[in-house]
Parts: sequence; C-alpha cells; structure tokens
Amino acid sequence: MIGLIPTATPVALREVRHDLAGRRVLVIGDCDGLAGAMLARLSAAGAHTEAVMVRETVRPYASSHRGQLLAAEELAVRLTSGPLPDWVLFLPGFTARARPAQAFRPEEGLYAGGMTRTLFHTLSPLGRRWLERGAGGFAVVTRADGRFGLTGARPGDPLAGLLHGTVRALHAELPMIRTVALDVGPSVPLDVVADRLLDLVSDTSHGHVERGLAGSQAYATTLVPAFEQPADIPGAEGRLPLERGDTVLATGGGRGVTARVVRMMAEEVPCRYLLLGTTKLVDVKAALGVGDRDELLHMPAEELEAHKRRQFAAMRRDNPTLLPPAFERHWARISNSLEVLRTLTHVRDLGARAEYLCLDITDGHATRRFADELVRTSGPVQALLHGAGVETSKNLCRKTQDSWERTVAVKTAGLYNLSPVLGDETRLIMLFGSAAGTYGNPGQIDYAGASEFLTTAAYRLAADFPAARVRSVAWPAWAEVGMAVRPSSRAALEQRDVRFMEVSEGLDWAGALLRSPSRVPVCVSLGYEGMPPEATATRETAPWRSARANRGNLVDLCSEAGPGRWEVRWTYQPELDAALADHQVDGNVRVPFALFIELMCQTASACLGDLGAFTLRALRMHQPLTLAPERPRDLRAVIARTAEGTLRVGVESSPIRPDHSWVPVTLQHASAEIEPLTGQKPAPRIDVALKGLEPVSVDHLQERFAANGIVYGPAFREIVSCWRDGALRLAQVRAGAGWKADVRGRSFFDIGLLDLSLQTLVFHPGARHGGLPTAVEELIVHTELGGSRSEGWALVDTGAEKLGVTLADSAGRVMAQIRNLELTARES
Repeated sequence: MIGLIPTATPVALREVRHDLAGRRVLVIGDCDGLAGAMLARLSAAGAHTEAVMVRETVRPYASSHRGQLLAAEELAVRLTSGPLPDWVLFLPGFTARARPAQAFRPEEGLYAGGMTRTLFHTLSPLGRRWLERGAGGFAVVTRADGRFGLTGARPGDPLAGLLHGTVRALHAELPMIRTVALDVGPSVPLDVVADRLLDLVSDTSHGHVERGLAGSQAYATTLVPAFEQPADIPGAEGRLPLERGDTVLATGGGRGVTARVVRMMAEEVPCRYLLLGTTKLVDVKAALGVGDRDELLHMPAEELEAHKRRQFAAMRRDNPTLLPPAFERHWARISNSLEVLRTLTHVRDLGARAEYLCLDITDGHATRRFADELVRTSGPVQALLHGAGVETSKNLCRKTQDSWERTVAVKTAGLYNLSPVLGDETRLIMLFGSAAGTYGNPGQIDYAGASEFLTTAAYRLAADFPAARVRSVAWPAWAEVGMAVRPSSRAALEQRDVRFMEVSEGLDWAGALLRSPSRVPVCVSLGYEGMPPEATATRETAPWRSARANRGNLVDLCSEAGPGRWEVRWTYQPELDAALADHQVDGNVRVPFALFIELMCQTASACLGDLGAFTLRALRMHQPLTLAPERPRDLRAVIARTAEGTLRVGVESSPIRPDHSWVPVTLQHASAEIEPLTGQKPAPRIDVALKGLEPVSVDHLQERFAANGIVYGPAFREIVSCWRDGALRLAQVRAGAGWKADVRGRSFFDIGLLDLSLQTLVFHPGARHGGLPTAVEELIVHTELGGSRSEGWALVDTGAEKLGVTLADSAGRVMAQIRNLELTARES
C-alpha cells in the first residue's frame, strides 16, 4: 500500500453557458439565503424550479428559508410519486454554524441526525427513479473552508465531510447521474457562491466534480502519493507519546481492527486501556461447554467452527423451527464475546490494565454521562482511538432508514459525544475511516459519508488540540479482520477487483503514524498503484511516482501539478521547528533568508531528481514571512518551466488567522531560477590553515545586530573566531545549540550554519549599515541532500566591491558560493 495525503490545489473555473431550459430543479434549502439566490438564477436559465425546506435541517438561529416546510418523510413521499427532478440542489450544508469560534464539542453534532435523515429520504427514492431513467443530477454545497475542510478552520463545519463522502459514493453507485460538491470559505459572497454553483450544474463536461472557493481562488482536491511504505513517514521509528498509567480510550476496541491496534500499543506501553463496544458479553465457557480458560483462549478456528455446527444441530433438535439467521445472531454474541475476552487477556498479559464497557456511543445522554464521570475521576484521556463502525453493503434502493442512520451516527455522533474526554493532556487521537469515504464505494453510500466526516473532523481536532498527534486513516479492506471479512462486504469489494491489505501491513502503518512526532500527515488514505479506474473515478490523484521523491526535512508533499510544473508543501510546526523562534526581527519571529534557500534546494531535488551541483540565480526575497510561534503555517514551493525553457521556483503562503481559517490571499515570499551545472567537477576547496593569519575580534557582534533590531537566539549564534589574510576574512562558524535532530529527513544545509555564513558579512565594509539579506545574484550549491554540516568556515572578501561569501565544511570543502548579495534595511 502507498500512503496518500489529500490536498487542495488551485484550479481555473470553466466558463459555461447557462442553459437549463425545460429542466426541473428541486432546491432543498439552507438557512442563510443561498436557496433564494439560486432560484432566481435557475429561473433566468430557463429551469422549472421548486424549493422546499426540510424541518430536520432547520436550525434555531435560521435567518432565512425559502419554500414549503416539510418533514423528511414528507419529502420522500413527494419524491417517490411526484414529478422527477432532473437536478436536486442539496443546500442545508451551507448553513453557517451558530458559534463559529466554538471548539469541537457535543453541541456541534446536534444537527448530524437531521442531516443524515434528510439525505436518506432524499436519495433513497431518487436513486431508484434515476436508475430507471438513466440520468439525474445531485449537488451539495458545504461551508467548511473552501478547501474541503483540510485547514481545520474553526468557522467551518466538520459535517461537510459527511456530504462529500456521500456524493462520491452516490456517483460510484449511480455513474449515470452527474454529481457536484461545492465547498466554500466563510468570506465568499453569497452571489459568488450561487454563480459558481450554477456554472457547475450547467457544465455537462463532467460526471463528478468537486470544487472549493476561498476568496477569489477556486480549488480542487488532489490525492498526493506521499509514502511508499510505513518507514517513509517522518519519525516512524519513534515512540508512542504515552507513559505507564496513562488512559487510552478505544471505541470498537474489543474486536476487529481497533483491537489489533490496541494490542500493538500495549506491547510498547502498558497503559490503562478502556475499551468501548456494543457486545453484551456472555459466559463463553458455559456457552461452549469448555472449562479450561487457556483452551478457550487458544481454540483454533476449525475447532470453534465445529462447536458452532454442534450447537446449531442441538438447538435445532430442541426447536425445529429455528432458522439459520436467528442462530447466527445467537452465535455472534458468543463469538464476539470470545474475541473481546481474548483482547482483554492479551493486553493484561502484557502488564497493562484493560477494561471493557458495553456502551452505545450514539446514545448522547449515556455517553456524555460516561465521559463526564471519566474526566471527573481520571481527567482527560491521553489517547483516543475512534474505531467503532457499522457497515452493511447494500444498494441504495435496499437500504433502510434505521441502518443508514445507525451507520452514520456511530462515526459522527459517537465522536461528538465522546469529545468531552479530550483536553490539553490529550497527546494522541486516531480516527479509523475508510477508503470508501476517499473514493466512494457502491453499496456503501452511508458508510462513505460517515468515514469522510472523520477527515474533516481530524483537521478540526488538530487545530483545537495542538499538543496532540491527530491522525485520520482511510483504511482499505483488511484481509483477515474488520468489517470487510463479512460475506456481503467481501463480495462487493471482490466484484470491484479491490485488493485487500494484510493485517501485518496495516499494523505497520498504524504504528508508524502513531509514533511519528510530526503534525503532518493529519489524514492518510491507503491505496495502491493500479487501482481499478472505476474505483477511483471520483478523485484526482497525482502521479504515483510522487511518493518516490528525494524528500528532505522541508518537503512534506511533492507532486506534479501539470505539464512542466511541480509543487512542494511544507508545514512549519512549532514543536519541531522551535529553533526558528531564535531568529527575531523587531521582536517578531521572522523566517530567515537561509530557510528560503534551503527550501528551494530541497524543492529542486524532490521535483527534478539528483541534479548534482546547481545554481540558484536571481534569488530574491519579495515579502518577509513572520511566524506565530504557536500556530502552524503552510509554505508552497512551485517549480515551473517557462516558455524559454528555464526553471523558475517560487515560495508562497497564505496567512492564517487565530481560528485557523486562511486569509484568501497568496503572498509571494521568494523566487529564483534553477540552473544545473554542466561539466561538473569536484567541489572546490578553501585553505583553512590558520598559520600566519591575524585574529579579528568577534566580540560584541550580537550587540551590533541587536542595534539594528535583529536578535539571534542560541540556534543562530556562534561565530567562533575570525582571521585576517589581507582582504580575506575567514570565520569559523558553528550552528547553535537550539537545533535538534530533525526526524523529518535530511537537508542540504544546516539553516543555522547557512545563516551564520551570511552574518559574517558584518566584516565587509559594504555591510556597515546593517540590514537583512534580500537578494542574491548567484548561489552555487556544491553539496547534496544529506550533506548538511553543523560547523564550518565562511570566507568573505572584504576587498570586493559587492558582497559575497563562501561556505565550506570543517575540512575546507566548499558547500555554497554566494555572490553579489544585497542587504536591505529592515524597515523596507
């Protein structure tokens, strides 16, 4: 399996002709006025329109609604026997949250049930009739962040993921209908939303399309292959952030996939494992007539199957009317109880505490009472594994309301109801989703929506609990455990030629994700190259070779973004990048010029392969980047081949507000041209012998920098010594103590050392007025990825008219030559 990460990529919107003459369009309204705006536009385009408002989706603070007010069941009756709409615009997801600043808490999930019920009563009758006709259209509008919830912005609604997964699975099951998912950010004007939705509905060039709107920019979602194997995850060889005595709460933890992960965790850290499930335990020894506990726990599957056959025969003799389905329900209680017993015993044998509680986490009152009592007696949990799930693979027309609502509620309401157990002490959150939500599977529309909800929920939780490692995994079908082993599910997947994942591989992925200290990735979907095209038709996937990029510590994602265009993404993480706080200008943490240089070098290596020595030309800082030490920040580096054939690299970002929403602008921070060197020779060397050289004082350098508003902490200090050889100044530099080993990978340069080499320009008379480096005419890179050194030499020619510096390692081997550098006063 390969680990893929979802990302939002900018796209251009198509201009289309709005001709819906004669089309019948049903608008299921929102509470914020979008329905009214759409009705006017649809009528102008020639459509026959009707608007309804479903009572279950009306929120108490509703400011506007259009059309007749109906219950969900009344809508189902109308859709079953009334005129069949060509398009249904499902707009309840556009309604804004009542308290946009509120964190992830149970109150946020109050509207999930009404949304779920309305979806069922809308899609169930429509699916049957659209299937008979062979055509139809269904569009949803959500208000997450304009990037499908991938930012974790607090004003957004995590329930948007429920609608995204539902629409994908709807198209997978009914590929003859057209489907649209439009996600919008909070600042997008209502009229713009209505115009773009009309464009997407009128555009006949697609079967399924997903678009996001944030500011004036449109986005699509792309799955980027990031990890070829679990070991590629940064810090995969680390340890769990847990200690003996910590509390780990696991829903669905007694059986199946979650139980296997709990066992793996207990082997490393003997915590208190509190397992929740819906299995009402029975006396397995009495039920099977086995007196020996060890015999019961280690009973082979063949022997257990023999017990099952004998028990069915005995019960059939006592009750000739007993049917196999009734017996299967009876036997399930026994086999499930045995599996829970085995899990508890295994965990306890490892020296950990293990408890099992039968609790329906969709019961809000009971679950919140449990959560409140747990927090009162033990405090917030240190880890939450949300692995509970219900899935019944049936075509849309055969699904029942009860099974649909139950399937969705376990993932959605279950997580909301348990959220009070989370707090500042929580260090680990893992949500168990499914590839059904990533791509959409026929027969699993409800399960796909529930699983994709976990993606948007994970990004929100990562924003709300920054001290925790938050992971959402869209698992493929496991080969030996979990819901996919049931005959109905397995048959549906085998019919689509879907590959199953071995348990050992799944545990390797789970272990790597749980042990990695990096915030990235929050969400991983596991897939494989060569997946059936019909199984992946709803998603764009970057080239699979993206996972094989030469990845350094500033490359979280690397992908081809079009012909002659590549993109790299890196997330500043306050925990792993704390050393950057030692680079301050006027009291603010500012990204050093050296980091932009390193990011450009790593981008070239990741996107273009091993270049050998290369040159960055016309390197320029356009806009400085100030960091908020407590908040992550995403940087994008884009390489594009120009019409003249040159390679341009640019670094950009979007500002992030305290509520984690993105300001809808793009800031250009730095740019350069990349030029591989031809006829490469061994790297030059400089003479670092000090004999006969005259020492130069390095005292009070920090005071000189501070007088110009530039304060360097320990990570950017230590010009150890300086020596004079005529006009040359040879400085010994050593990266400060603030830098820690980076689990995310290798680098070309130690950023602290590279910045120190630029600081040595203080010895050049042309730098006497101070300032920060903002432009370089030519920077020749002689080192390679992994060639970083923490100490070396910086050579400055004070007799040269223009500023320049050569950085070499301790032995004098040149790592970089920086020529014609410009300094700019910080006020500029």
